[in-house]
Amino acid sequence: MFLRHKLRRTDGKEHRYRSMPAGDIGVLRDRPDVVVSAHGGYCGAVPPAQPDFLTPYLRAIFATIGIFQVDFVHFERLARGPDAVARALAQSSDWMTGRLPHWLDAAS
Repeated sequence: MFLRHKLRRTDGKEHRYRSMPAGDIGVLRDRPDVVVSAHGGYCGAVPPAQPDFLTPYLRAIFATIGIFQVDFVHFERLARGPDAVARALAQSSDWMTGRLPHWLDAAS
């Protein structure tokens, strides 16, 4: 839901990108963004994972509007019960501890 708001936060495409003969050029100020996704199973390159179509698709969408600094945090195997959810919470804590300070510095 937030992503939809982010992509539609301005009226009209001319506020997000300009169509040029060589292709679309994003006009939003590039700043760090994070996409958090939850998955019931595995997602990505590690077998038996399902193909990850979300990450490249969203990178392309964000690049079209001018945002290139995008981090992805994938929470996997959440359908596997409370232990999997606890691992996902630990993963989010590790991400915030390790990456968030750098991310916030880049945003300012």
